[in-house]
Amino acid sequence: MEKSAGRALDSLGAGGVAALGHPEYISLQAGESRVANAVVAFVDIRGVTKLSFALESEELLKVIQALTEASIRAINEGGGYLGEFTGDGVMAYFGDSSVSDEEATLAALETTSLLFKSVDEIVNPELKENGLDPMRIAAGMEFGEVLWSRIGVGEISQLKPIGTATFLAGKLSQSGFTNSWECKVGADLAQWVPDEYKTKVKQYGPVTVNAEQFSRELFLFNWRQFAADTLANQGLLEDRIRKRFASAATLQAAGSTTRIVMPSTSGKSGPRPLKDQPFF
Repeated sequence: MEKSAGRALDSLGAGGVAALGHPEYISLQAGESRVANAVVAFVDIRGVTKLSFALESEELLKVIQALTEASIRAINEGGGYLGEFTGDGVMAYFGDSSVSDEEATLAALETTSLLFKSVDEIVNPELKENGLDPMRIAAGMEFGEVLWSRIGVGEISQLKPIGTATFLAGKLSQSGFTNSWECKVGADLAQWVPDEYKTKVKQYGPVTVNAEQFSRELFLFNWRQFAADTLANQGLLEDRIRKRFASAATLQAAGSTTRIVMPSTSGKSGPRPLKDQPFF
């Protein structure tokens, strides 16, 4: 990262931060819903409950705010949307009607890996300068079909993407599933990740619901190497992932029984290169 992205949080003013939620679905009324594909990501700060005993509230706020600001910048610049602040982390989603599932996947992988790198190399040194211990983070991500819905009654409501991708990503970000500085992804997202950036781990499940058993393969995403390769040669890495989508399309056209979640078509060129943004 050539730029001293260190004073990283001063380039995006209040007017440049989008509201929470997805702009295409924010106008939904309670009871209304829309179906779409999305990559859902949860980033979690580890040990916040323990920190709350050790730190004054003002100091704890600085830690949470540091991740929140870094996340806002990275996700907005990467083409994603902030879903909500979870108290000790953030929820984000990637994908809209103007980009293909392929581009949403690229944006999610690039943004998450570079966010991890930024927290490690930029945010934590700044916390240390202010006399605070570095934060530890972890993340969960998955791709899939979600039902965009407004949950609640009248004005007391919130926009939510309902589906396996959302709830699995949220579960994977928790300490019971993923260690600090790890990013775990579900199989429907992992299928687009080149092999050297993922390691298969213990599956989720099986769980039994209505006498049926369900499970999902899980993978550790090597965000460190992915971030390094994105910064070194973003175009080459994106081409490799696009070829995986193209291969999947060929398999489906040939009548393969392999379960493939196909991307939609779009003429959009792809996510804005994150390495060229002020934050990095």
